[in-house]
Amino acid sequence: MTALRLFTLLLILFGGQANAAEIAVRSGAHPSFTRLVLDVPAGAEWAIEQQASDARITMIGHSGGFDISRVFERIDRSIVGAIEANSSSIKINFACECQANVFRSGDRMIVIDVRKTGQLRQEPPPRFEETFLQFVGSAPLRFSGGTPVDLIELDQQPVVEETLPDIASPAPDLTDSLEDPTSNLLRPETSAATELEGLQIAQKKLAERVGLAATTGILRSTRRPIESIEPDPTPQIDTSVFDTSLDGPQSAPIQSLAGSNIRISSSSDLPGATTGLPSSSTTQGMECLDRDEVGIQDWGGQTAFATSIGNLRRSLFSERDTANNDAVLELVRRYLYFGFGAEALETLSIAPELMTRHRALKDMARVMEYGSAGSSSYLAHFADCDSEVALWAILSTEAIESSDNVNSDAALRALSSLPLHLRRFLAPTLSERLLAYGDQDAAMTALRGLERAPEPLPAAAQLVMANIELEQGGIHEAQGRLKEVISSNEQQSAEALIRYVDTSLDANVDIAQDIATLVEAYATEMRNDPLGQELRRTHVLALAKSGQFSAAFEALEQTRPTQDANSEKNVRSSLMTILAADADDAIFVKHTFESMQTQPMDVSLQAKIKLIARLAELGFHTEAEMMISMHEGFPVTAENRVLRAKISLGLGRPSEALAFLGELKNEEADRLRADAKARMGEYREAHALYETLDNEDARIRVAWLSDDWRQLLRVSDPVLGAIVSISKSEMNTSDEIAGMLERTQDTLAESARARNAIQELLSLEVGSSGD
Repeated sequence: MTALRLFTLLLILFGGQANAAEIAVRSGAHPSFTRLVLDVPAGAEWAIEQQASDARITMIGHSGGFDISRVFERIDRSIVGAIEANSSSIKINFACECQANVFRSGDRMIVIDVRKTGQLRQEPPPRFEETFLQFVGSAPLRFSGGTPVDLIELDQQPVVEETLPDIASPAPDLTDSLEDPTSNLLRPETSAATELEGLQIAQKKLAERVGLAATTGILRSTRRPIESIEPDPTPQIDTSVFDTSLDGPQSAPIQSLAGSNIRISSSSDLPGATTGLPSSSTTQGMECLDRDEVGIQDWGGQTAFATSIGNLRRSLFSERDTANNDAVLELVRRYLYFGFGAEALETLSIAPELMTRHRALKDMARVMEYGSAGSSSYLAHFADCDSEVALWAILSTEAIESSDNVNSDAALRALSSLPLHLRRFLAPTLSERLLAYGDQDAAMTALRGLERAPEPLPAAAQLVMANIELEQGGIHEAQGRLKEVISSNEQQSAEALIRYVDTSLDANVDIAQDIATLVEAYATEMRNDPLGQELRRTHVLALAKSGQFSAAFEALEQTRPTQDANSEKNVRSSLMTILAADADDAIFVKHTFESMQTQPMDVSLQAKIKLIARLAELGFHTEAEMMISMHEGFPVTAENRVLRAKISLGLGRPSEALAFLGELKNEEADRLRADAKARMGEYREAHALYETLDNEDARIRVAWLSDDWRQLLRVSDPVLGAIVSISKSEMNTSDEIAGMLERTQDTLAESARARNAIQELLSLEVGSSGD
């Protein structure tokens, strides 16, 4: 089961890399500027091109587009008039004389502040000296004439002034200057009505600031519900707060934030920044687990496995048949040390109270057995702890979200401290998680320790290493490693075989027929396995890439009852794409026409365009146009306009071809435009286009057909140049006796040249008619 979960994750990771995830664009309205925040992967780089009316921010290496659907839900159009996005950049259109300022905030946020040109930086509000808001025990909320020193004495932090980031040198800060909500409140000697009004102002300002914090990500909800973090509290309240024996207000101890469902932070509380929390806390404010909770390297014991397990099992229950919790806990840890996840889970179920007190053990056992702890993982919340728990937090989650904070260094340190048998088992999974997170260096480091071990690298590690090499562009090296995994006949061989075929398709490399046969054998053996459907898909594509198209279509028909509609469409689309690219003309025409006759052409648009282009290339213009008509809303791109113009020319509609080409300018469009002009009898324009394209044969042909052939043809042109020369020659018709013999000889020679030119022209015309 662990391998299957691993493979499912690999499919998710590598199946969709061609379309990277969209970058969310959030917005916030500030008193003096408009802020846009891009949630980007770690280490993302950008470039900005700024003009008077707009600014374009390009994310280098990104091609997944941007989600700008909710930008104007929180801002008006007084500063930012409009936002346009394509696959790699966003364009911000200014509604004023504005300037955009871009800077990084933490590892995963890029901030764009758009403010009016020349706008002065706001000064921080004055500090209040006499009045501040203070909670005084059980008394009602009131205004007191205390000082900030009193607030510090109540175990609070002093208020810190924050100012807008300087445009010239922006600080990594997501908040603008915070106005003091109480600075405008009246002094204690004012009336009660005025105090109420001041309180309402403070409440309004506080609500506005909370909204801005939520917009910029400083205030955000936790990733999982509270129930997955905290056990049921008993009792529900702390009755000590009702103790009236205290003489006065006391400073309550700071409670753990583990049960909190929001995170409140200041501009300095950002990923990767100093949070002010203890080093044993996460950025979410949760206290990290004690090392003893996950210190698996210390759970091996001093005796042999069989002896220690036997002794512990005999002491699980007392004489009264009640569970010995100490023995149960020791046995669970011993099982985990040796990698027995299912046994550890079963043993832990003997004492349910241990399941509540040691929730980490349950997640560790599930990691051992299933490869992760599932969506309700408890350990997943501690991935940024600077201790051994970071390792198990990463392993317990099925996939690390791009916005998560992960302490990969702590996880690698914890991995290196494990015994070799656990490292060989856990290192591939850790490397896989880190690779999916985007940290290739850490993923490689996780496997490097195994390479130095005396035993050969396990198949699971080889598979992950191949994925890393593919990420780095080493297709040849990765395929060689995948072949080793395939020949090892291990649990990962089927996964490696699928990856090998997919890699060959991406690199457009032919596949040997024995590979297709091996895929078929695995597909038959694992037909009832969750991996079976993926193997059947791979079998169809391997047959096609090895040139066995008839067998591939037969295999596709056999897989139809076991596939859903989307899966079948994807496989058929891939098959038809390979058919259009690799099949010879007869095979292509046979299977394409059969597919068009027996069922609707239910394939992707990309596959359909490949088929249409191949049909047009072979002269099947009617069928190509029919396939276009079967797709509603055929996209109007430059490539498709050229394709449709080619089909229109093939169907004898040159005017329509010119309409499709429009003002499109490229070599292929100019060639088609020249052909269309020639078919319409506009030979002079066609001649000019062919001359630009350096197509001498076509230029001479349309020049000869033109009424202006004497001007368009050149004397140096083969065959027809002689005709031009003869047509432009003048006979000497003088009747003087002197020189008559020489003139007669010249005339006879000119006649011979004309006769030869006519014979060559006639032979050329006969040859053309024969063609």
